[in-house]
Amino acid sequence: MENIILDQKEIHRFVSPLISSCKTAYMAGSKMEGFGNKTSDIDVFVVCEKVPTAEHLIKLMEHNKEGINFGVSFEENSVVLNFIEKNQRYDISYISYELLMVTIKKLNEIQFSSNDRITGISKYDVDLLHRLRYAKPIVNDHDFWEIKSQIIFSNLEYFLATYHSNRYSAVLEDLQGAYQSKDYGTAFFLIRQICEIAITANLALNGETNPGNKWIYRKIERYQRSHKNEDILNRYMQIHNQPFNVENFRKHLVESLKFCQELNEKTQTLIKSRQEKESK
Repeated sequence: MENIILDQKEIHRFVSPLISSCKTAYMAGSKMEGFGNKTSDIDVFVVCEKVPTAEHLIKLMEHNKEGINFGVSFEENSVVLNFIEKNQRYDISYISYELLMVTIKKLNEIQFSSNDRITGISKYDVDLLHRLRYAKPIVNDHDFWEIKSQIIFSNLEYFLATYHSNRYSAVLEDLQGAYQSKDYGTAFFLIRQICEIAITANLALNGETNPGNKWIYRKIERYQRSHKNEDILNRYMQIHNQPFNVENFRKHLVESLKFCQELNEKTQTLIKSRQEKESK
């Protein structure tokens, strides 16, 4: 896989007119994590005391990037500016410093000692926090590292593992119902789904907190490089490449669930260990 090297100074030169008033700004995304390629976007996050309006960003672009097509959109708690310059797409997300710190506080204060379902952390929050894990500052380095140092990333790992483990139980119930009613086609695709859930939960506890489903192959690959005795990728590929055959379906179901259950039990053991430590 090609190693993409980003020139922080060059990127800062391209985007500096658009991030002049901020607490800090940093590069994040798939290229920073080592998953991206030459066509991947460059993601820049701008942490502001006050998030700029769309009108303000339009004026900035018209003044500093004349003749370049751009778009402004709104995501949860952020404004996103995107444009292409020199064949490279840039996505600049403007986020509130206050809301970022609230999100970090919510993560850090999660209590794993209870069996109650953990709530309050959205998919947007997970993505934002994960990106900070691999981010590099391009403006106000000190403020960036001060923010990042406050994040308890192990809480993100256990949150994702718990979330997906709960999903595992629900999908397993659906799978059992489909099989018992002889809806083998539905059960066949639920096997793939439960396999992905079991792997994602287990990987989360090993630091692989990227929430993007499209990166599951890369997450497994990176995990296996540091766990040389594991063979998760081959098992994952075998399950997903298995053709649908009613006559051999029971064998496929049993073998797949054995693999998934083993992974889920490892995940559950680690989660319970965390719960026991916090309850003492």
